[in-house]
Amino acid sequence: MKSIGIFLLSWFVMLGSAGRAQALDIVWMQVQHRQYGAEQGFRRLGFGLTDAAGRYLKDGGTVRQVALFGPQGKPLPLSKVSFATDVEVFGTYDAKNSQWRYTRIWQPESWFSANIASDLVPGVYVLKVTGLDGATAESTFVFKRRVTLPVIDAATFRIVPDGSGGLLWRWRVPDELGALSQAHKMRARAAVDIYRGAHAVAYFSVILPVHMGFVFVPRRVVEALNRKGDRFVFKVALETRDKNNRTYSRPVVIKGKLPPSGG
Repeated sequence: MKSIGIFLLSWFVMLGSAGRAQALDIVWMQVQHRQYGAEQGFRRLGFGLTDAAGRYLKDGGTVRQVALFGPQGKPLPLSKVSFATDVEVFGTYDAKNSQWRYTRIWQPESWFSANIASDLVPGVYVLKVTGLDGATAESTFVFKRRVTLPVIDAATFRIVPDGSGGLLWRWRVPDELGALSQAHKMRARAAVDIYRGAHAVAYFSVILPVHMGFVFVPRRVVEALNRKGDRFVFKVALETRDKNNRTYSRPVVIKGKLPPSGG
C-alpha cells in the first residue's frame, strides 16, 4: 500500500505540473522601435498573457521571470518589466462602404512591457516567460527592418462636437506619408487613454488608413467614454503593419466631458 501511495502521489504531482505548464500563454508579443513626439526613439518589448481559462491576467505578480533573446540566441538587457490592465473598445473604418464601425462591449485586457537596452537587428526574437510555479511559456517575433515614420503633429488636432452629440477629431496628414505608403504597408491608430482621477481605467482606439486625417465618433460611443472617465488623453500613432515600427503624437489632454465645447 505504501508503494502504491507513493506512486499515486508522484502521478498527481506530475499531473499538477503538466496542468500548470499550460497556465500561462503568450497570446501576442511585439518587438518595436518607438518614438513619442519629438523625443528620441527607443526599443520596446510588449506582450500579453492569458491564464488557463484564456483570460487576460489581472495580476502581474504571477510572473517570476521575463527573458528576451535576440537573433543570435543571446539574452538582451531589459528595463524593469511593467504591468498594466484596463477595459477597451475599438473602432475601424470600413473603406469599402465608407462607414465607421465600433464595438459595443468593453473588453478586459492587460499587458507587460519593458524597454530593450540594445539595438534591434533583423531576425527572430524569442520571448520566454516563467510563472511562479516554474512553468515557462515561449513565443517568437520577427523584426524585419527599421523604418523612419513621421510623427503626427498634435498642434494640428481639432477635437470638436459634430452637432448631434458625436465628436469629430481632425489632424494634418504629413506629406511624406504618400511616398512611404507606396513602399510599406502601414496603418494609423487614433487612441484615447481614459482616466478617472489619477488612474488610467479604459482605452479607446480606431484603426484607419494613414492618409485619413480624421475620425468620427458617434454619440453612443462618446457617451460610453464619458461614463468611464473624466479626463481623456488623445494621441495618434502611425505604424508599419508588421508592428516593427511605431510613432506617437504628443498627447492632448481634455478634462471634463466629451465632446469639448471647442477645438
